[in-house]
Amino acid sequence: MKSSKLQTPNSGEAPSSKVQCEWRLGPLLTAMAGIPFLAGAADPVSVVAFPPLRPAHAEIQLTFWEQYGWLAIISALVVAALAGFILWLQTRPQPAAALPPEAQARLALGALPAGAADDATLSQVTQILRRYVRQAFKFPPGEPTTTAFCQMVLKNPLIGPELAGSLHDFFRDSDRRKFSPARPGENPVNAVAQALALIDRCEARLANLRAAVTASPALNPKPA
Repeated sequence: MKSSKLQTPNSGEAPSSKVQCEWRLGPLLTAMAGIPFLAGAADPVSVVAFPPLRPAHAEIQLTFWEQYGWLAIISALVVAALAGFILWLQTRPQPAAALPPEAQARLALGALPAGAADDATLSQVTQILRRYVRQAFKFPPGEPTTTAFCQMVLKNPLIGPELAGSLHDFFRDSDRRKFSPARPGENPVNAVAQALALIDRCEARLANLRAAVTASPALNPKPA
């Protein structure tokens, strides 16, 4: 009885017959594997029905930060800067209120040695008193010489002749002491005390002038 070609060859079989057998079985196995798919395709019931497609979605809108992010950041920076500026205005040290000329002169004279009679102290006293007189009696701005300043003092109607003479004598005597040698037997002058006394007289003169303006109907007319 002859052996079938499908039987497994023994080990003694030639290699060519083994390759020939595998070549014949390959197409047969491929054809058998495709039979179920062909049968399913031929059956209309087994065809897969796909659901209908939904309509396309609308275009995705940009988010708030994508549209206005840069504007929001700039606005936040502006608000922060404005808040910081307001805070700085509220917390910064306030400038001290300007003192009246009389208070400024008294403070400056109080810082000098009371009984000093040297030329440096005398020069500072005359400068302080000149600045006070110029501010208190509304002199024009500028730094005139002592002679010109004394003439302005004598001609100013607000100062009055008596007070003007005392101021004139003080400034002229101070200049003589600063630029001339001391006279024999001349007593040292307490310039700080003299300047304070002259300031008291000037303040009294200004108070009288204010009282006169208040009491005069012609200078202070009342509404009808």
